Amino acid sequence: MNRLKSPLRRALAIAAGATIGLVGAVVMAAPASAHYTAPTGSAYCDTTTGEWEITWSVRSEWHFRATKFRLNAVYHTPADTTLDGIARTPIRDGYPYSVRKAIVGTQRVPGTTTKATLAVKGAWNDGYAEQDFRKGEIELGGDCAVDTPESPSPSPSPDESPSPSPSPDVTPTPDVPDPVVIPAASFLSDCEGTVWVTVSNGEDATESVDLTVTAGEFSETYTLEPGQSKDDIQVPGDGGPVTVTNGEELVGDPYEWVEPENCVEPGEPEGGYESTCDQLVVGFANPEDGEAFTVTLTPSEGDVVTVTVEPGVTEVVEFDAAEGFEVHVVSEEWELDETIAWELPEDCDTGGEGGGELPVTGAAAGGIAAGAVALLVLGGGLFYLARRRRVTFTA
Repeated sequence: MNRLKSPLRRALAIAAGATIGLVGAVVMAAPASAHYTAPTGSAYCDTTTGEWEITWSVRSEWHFRATKFRLNAVYHTPADTTLDGIARTPIRDGYPYSVRKAIVGTQRVPGTTTKATLAVKGAWNDGYAEQDFRKGEIELGGDCAVDTPESPSPSPSPDESPSPSPSPDVTPTPDVPDPVVIPAASFLSDCEGTVWVTVSNGEDATESVDLTVTAGEFSETYTLEPGQSKDDIQVPGDGGPVTVTNGEELVGDPYEWVEPENCVEPGEPEGGYESTCDQLVVGFANPEDGEAFTVTLTPSEGDVVTVTVEPGVTEVVEFDAAEGFEVHVVSEEWELDETIAWELPEDCDTGGEGGGELPVTGAAAGGIAAGAVALLVLGGGLFYLARRRRVTFTA
C-alpha cells in the first residue's frame, strides 16, 4: 500500500474538509458548553377523575447561532403513564423546533402519585448536542381524589332514644392513630438495558418506611422518611423481574425491562493513522448520525492533544515523529484505549542529512489524491471505536 506523503496528507485534510469540514467549522465555532434544554412542569388535580394533569414545557436556552433544535432522547416517570406532545425526534425530521418557542406536552398520572419527572437530551442545528440528560421534577403530594359531595347525616327517628350520656366518673380514652406509611414505586427502562427505580414515602405518612428493591442478585434496602423519595436506583435489566417490598408486602407489581420505542443505534465512527517520513497522522471520522465523542492523544514526546469529534465531522491531528515515537489514544465515551507506534515507511530517503521523502507523481499521485478521504480513516492501520452501552433511564 502506498504511504501518505507530507504534501498529500495536507491535501487529504483539505479534501476531508471539502466534504464535511464546513459542518465541523460551524460546530467548533459554537460555544459547546452554552446550549442546554430546560424542562419544567406544572400540575393541577382533576377532581372529576382523581388524576393529576401535568403540563410539561421544554425550552432551548443559550443557543447562540442555532435557530432550530430537536430532542434526541425523552424519558418520563411514572413509567406506566402516557406523555403526549413531547417525544424523541426521528432523525428524518431534522430539527423541527424553533429555539424561540417551547415544546409543550401533557401527562396524566394517578392521584396517588407523589412525584413526576421529565428528562430530555437536545441537539441544535449548529451541530451541538447534549451528552447528559436535563431533568425536570414536580412534587405532587399523592392526594388528588375525586370530589364527591358529602351526604347529610340521617336524623334520628322519633322512636329512637338518645344515647345515654356517660357517667360522670367515666373518662373516655382518647383515640391513638395507628402509624401510617405510604410506600410507592415506579420503574423506567432505558435503551441501554437498565431499569431505573424510584421509591417514595408519601407526604401524609407518619413514620419512616424500609423499602427493598430486588432483581436477581441485586438487593438493596432504602429507609425513607415521610415525604422522601429516591429516584436514582439503577438495576440491571437482565437480572429478572424487579420487585419493591415493604417487609413482606409487595409495593406495586413486579417490573421487567422493556425496550423503549424509538431506540436508535447511533452511527459508528472510524479512526485511523498513517506514518509518513517525518510525522504520525491520526484521524477520526464521525458519521452524521453518530454521537459526539472526545479523544485524548498523549504523545511520547510533546503536548497532549484533546479533540471533540461532533457528528458529521472529521478531525486530523499531526505529530512530528522519529524512531521510538508513540501516541496513546483514549476515548472514554467509545471505550477506545490504544497505543500507536510510528514506523518509517520503506520508500523514505534517509541517506541525506536530516532525512527526506521521495516525491510521488503521475498516476500514483492521482490515485492517492482521489482516495484521500478513504485513506484518512484507513491509513497504516485501521481501528474501530467500539460503542459502549451507557447507563440511562426509560419510560
